[in-house]
Amino acid sequence: TVAIQLAKHLGATVATTVGTDNVELAKSLGADVVIDYRKGNFVEQLSDYDVVLNTLGSDVLEKSLSVLKPGGKLISISGPPDPAFGVEIGANCVVRQVLRLASAKIRRNANKRDVDYSFLFMRADGLQLAKIAKLVDAGTIRPIIDSVFGFDAVSEAMDRVASGHARGKVVVQIVADASDLGKLPGRSQALTSVPLELARARSEFGVLASNIMLGLVPFSDRFSMSASVKDCAMPARESATLWGRQRG
Repeated sequence: TVAIQLAKHLGATVATTVGTDNVELAKSLGADVVIDYRKGNFVEQLSDYDVVLNTLGSDVLEKSLSVLKPGGKLISISGPPDPAFGVEIGANCVVRQVLRLASAKIRRNANKRDVDYSFLFMRADGLQLAKIAKLVDAGTIRPIIDSVFGFDAVSEAMDRVASGHARGKVVVQIVADASDLGKLPGRSQALTSVPLELARARSEFGVLASNIMLGLVPFSDRFSMSASVKDCAMPARESATLWGRQRG
C-alpha cells in the first residue's frame, strides 16, 4: 500500500496485481492499472514499463522481464541475491561466487532483453523513515491499518502477518498512554509499526517475502521510488508485483 502511493507521488504510472478482494483497495490508493490475478495474466496486459518491483517467486520474476522496455530495471526483494549485493555487505569471495551462481539465470535472461536486474535487501534507515513520516503527516501517504497489538502481544502480531490475511499494516503499539491508534497523529501511526518489522526481519530472512519495510532505490534516471517488502495489505499468495512507468 505504501509503495503504490509513493510511486504515484513521484509521478509514476503504476500497475499492480492483487486478489479479487483487494482490487478496490488498490484503486483507492492510486494504482492506474489493477489486475486481478485470478482473472487475468499481467504478461498479456502490460508492456514497456520502466521498472518492476518483484516480491513474489521466481516464476513471476522471469515473466516480469517481458513487461519491461529495453533499458528497464527489474528489482527483486525476494531474491535471488546478485553479486552486487555480496559486495555491498562485504561478503568474502566464496559467498560472492555463490551469489553469482544463484542469480546467473535471471541476470543472463535480463541481459538478453537489455534489462538491468538487481536484488534489494531491506534494512532499517531512520532518515528514510523520517521522509516517509513527513509524507504521512502531509496526507500524501495514507497508512492502511489492519490491526493493532500491544507490546506484550508481539507474538500474536507476527502470527497475524504470517497468516497472509492482513489488509494493511499490522501495528505493535508502543505509545504508553494511547489506547486508540486512531487518536494518534499520522507520524506516530507510521512509526509504531516499525519495531514489529525489525524484530521479524532479524528473526527470519523469509520475512522478506511477507512483510514490509522501506528503502529508496533507483527508479530510472528521473526520480526514486520506494521499494517495499511484501505489503501486508495484500495477502502473500495474492499479491503483488508492482510496475512503474514514467509519465510523459
